[in-house]
Amino acid sequence: MKTSSLLLIPTILLAACGGTGSSHTLDVTIEGGAGKTIRLDRTVGRSVVTMDSVTLDANGKGSLSTAHLPLDFYYLNFDRGNYLVLALDSTDGARVAAKADALGKASSVEGHKDAVVLFNFLKSADVYRTSRDSIRNIVNNGGDPSAMDAFNKLNTEHFERCKQLVKDNPGSPVQLAAISQIDQSTEVALVKQVREQLAKVMGNTDAYADFNARFAREEQMLQQQQQMQQQQEQLQAAQSQTTDGAVAPEIEQPTPDGGTLALSSLRGKVVLIDFWASWCKPCIAELPTVKAAYDKYKSKGFEIYGVSFDKNKDAWVNAINQHQLPWKHVSDLGWWKNAAAGPYGVQSIPHTVLIDKDGKIIAKNLRGPALDQKLAQVFGS
Repeated sequence: MKTSSLLLIPTILLAACGGTGSSHTLDVTIEGGAGKTIRLDRTVGRSVVTMDSVTLDANGKGSLSTAHLPLDFYYLNFDRGNYLVLALDSTDGARVAAKADALGKASSVEGHKDAVVLFNFLKSADVYRTSRDSIRNIVNNGGDPSAMDAFNKLNTEHFERCKQLVKDNPGSPVQLAAISQIDQSTEVALVKQVREQLAKVMGNTDAYADFNARFAREEQMLQQQQQMQQQQEQLQAAQSQTTDGAVAPEIEQPTPDGGTLALSSLRGKVVLIDFWASWCKPCIAELPTVKAAYDKYKSKGFEIYGVSFDKNKDAWVNAINQHQLPWKHVSDLGWWKNAAAGPYGVQSIPHTVLIDKDGKIIAKNLRGPALDQKLAQVFGS
């Protein structure tokens, strides 16, 4: 029996029975259990700790002490492969009836509220799974077309029952059993509610630690998915703004000498916006082609507006001087977070955008011979 047994709770059928028992005891009646020793275990620090045990009498009956039990999941068992999960603490006793060879399919549980609610929920969950699997087989085998509607309806009803159980049992281990059966990524607020409520009463338990860690991972994954979706939306928006014929988004950033230079100030010239960086080897490799184009067409009204993705000014300025780049240069030293990256949808460098004298985009990603070919077309030479 491991701490991860909590993940198995939804698959275990509990039941409730009659009988009498004093408060703060767990009275058991186990058919076929005469003379056997039964234990009440709990996982603590990833280890199984026996809280109490009793040898059952000739009628399979016995009582285990539940005094001073913290609120948690407990495991009534003869061995690790045959156990019944109970939600208990020291506020009340409980009574259980089961068969020795099938503790997980106990015939009844009474007394402690959490134990009873957990039993009723898991019993209904077992009925749900049986029905779900039956309908799914019909769907998979191409049966009644209406079976899919029945399948969806069954799932919706079960998930709504799980959510209602969570809401109706604040601070109960039952919340963990129920919340594990719904899509937590669509019920973030409800999961956070469970997290906060159980932290007060089960914060030191293995069951809560596992749930909390899993939620933290899923929360992180959800945030990453949201960030990726946001980035994709921003990229699509940028692409729609930088199609051929669109006016190039404004850029105004610092120059090496400490001033600022706006892209719009170059209206009247054909401008190549060149996104690059001193640390970008492909960018440096492309510089001879860019320089050749600049030398060939600058007298005809061609200008280059270099936007560097550097984050170190000295490295940026040294690269300009070292490679003798005589055109216009700007950078906000934001690295990949350069303010111009988003509006232009820049995901890699080198990246170029060619705009005409009116500031409208006429080509993108011109590299190698393609740059000279396009400029020859623009300038008619």
